[in-house]
Amino acid sequence: MYVNEQCDVIGGPALGDIRSRLIRLIPDAPEGSPLRAIKHLLEYRLSGDKPSNEVKAEWLSIVEGKHRLWKVSPPFPPRPTNPCSGH
Repeated sequence: MYVNEQCDVIGGPALGDIRSRLIRLIPDAPEGSPLRAIKHLLEYRLSGDKPSNEVKAEWLSIVEGKHRLWKVSPPFPPRPTNPCSGH
């Protein structure tokens, strides 16, 4: 499906267009910062040269949080158990 067809069908920009705009909106940030990690995740492209079973396995590792993309140093601070409590 081409971008024009996607716009006609879903009535808006294609997912790749949204992704590229989001990447451009994220400012440069130091290594290890959450912004840098998010930008790196959005910039990542699955390989078109690998067999489909390898690409599927890589995608599942991303979705399950096991992929190297989720390895951030230093790690994100832990989330509070109750966002309203401030702890």
